[in-house]
Amino acid sequence: MICASCGTENRAGRKFCSSCGSPLAVACPSCGAANEPADRFCGECGTALGDAHFRLLARFARRAILSFDSDEAGARAAERAYQIHQAYPLEVRVLVLPDGLDPADFVRTRGSEAFVHAAARALPLIQFMLDRTLGQADLRSLDGRTRAATEAAPFLGTIQDPVAKEQYVHYVADRIGVSDAAVTAKLGGAPTRRGSDGTPADDNGALPKLTPPHRVEWEMLKLLARSDDIYDVYAPELGDEHFDRAQHRKLFQILRDRHGDVRAVVSELPPEDKLAGSLAALATDPLDGEPTREYADRVALRLKEFELKRRIDHVRKDLERLNPINDQPQYDTMFVELSKLEGARRRVREQAEPR
Repeated sequence: MICASCGTENRAGRKFCSSCGSPLAVACPSCGAANEPADRFCGECGTALGDAHFRLLARFARRAILSFDSDEAGARAAERAYQIHQAYPLEVRVLVLPDGLDPADFVRTRGSEAFVHAAARALPLIQFMLDRTLGQADLRSLDGRTRAATEAAPFLGTIQDPVAKEQYVHYVADRIGVSDAAVTAKLGGAPTRRGSDGTPADDNGALPKLTPPHRVEWEMLKLLARSDDIYDVYAPELGDEHFDRAQHRKLFQILRDRHGDVRAVVSELPPEDKLAGSLAALATDPLDGEPTREYADRVALRLKEFELKRRIDHVRKDLERLNPINDQPQYDTMFVELSKLEGARRRVREQAEPR
C-alpha cells in the first residue's frame, strides 16, 4: 500500500505509514471495513467516515446526541466522532443503551418515550471517552493509576476550552485519586491559570494540589486509614462537617462505615468505581508526618480549627445582612454565637501549636 503523504510503499494490512505515520486506511465505525483515508463514506455500508454529518448537524442544531451500539464497533464510532467533533460549534453527547440494544431495537421494544428519557442522561462525548479509558484501568494499584492518567492525557489535551479543560482535569484527578497538578503534569503544561480552588497559579504556571484545609482533610483521612489506634481515638470525635470537600466527606463516610478498613473496601470495589483510586491512595500516599498519636492530635486539631473557621465565616455573613438597631435581638444573639466560636477557635489553635 502506497502512502499518499510521502510515497513510501507499506506492506498490506498496515494502518499507518512506517515512514511518516500517516494513516493508510480508515476503519468504518459501523462495519469495520477498511477504506482510504480520503474517503468520506464507507464503500461497504455507506456510513459517513469523516465530518460530513457534523458539518450538516452544526447548520441546524446546537446539540447532538449520538446513540451508539454498546459493542466494540460502537466504541470505535465514538472514538471516530471524538476526533472530528471539536471543529464544529456543536455540543456532542453520547447515549449508550442498556442490555446491548441498538437504538432501533430499543424504541421498538420499549417505546419512544423511554428513548427520550434515556437520552436525557446522555454523557458529554469527552466524559464518555474518559470514562471508557479509566474504566479499563485498575485504579486500585499505583501502576494502574499512573497508566490511567497517561492514557487520559491525550483526550484532555485536545479540549480547546480552558474552563472545560480545567473541569475535566479535576474530574480525572478525582476518579484516579491523585491531585489536579499530577494530571496537569501529564499534559506537559497547565491547562488553565487557576487551581481547583480558584487560586491563581504562580508565575511558573504551577497549580496548587489542594487548599490548606483540604490538605489537612486528606492527611486526616490517611491517618484514619493507616492506624487502627488512631481511628479508634479520632473517628468518634469527627463528623461530616469536618470535611469540606465533597469527595473527602464521602471517603470519611466509607471509612466510618467500615471502621477504617480501607483495604477491605478497595478489594470489594470494581476497578472502574469512581472512588477506587482515591481509597487506594489513602493506603499508599505518603504521610506528611509519622503516624503517631501526637501527630494525629495536631492534624485533628487543625481539622477542627478549619471547621470552626467555616462556621465563623457563615455567622459573619449572616450578621452583615442584619441591622444592629432594627434587628437588635437577632443581631445580639448571633454576635454572642460569633464570640463563642471565635473563642473556641482560639483555644483549638493554641492546642495545635507545637510545645
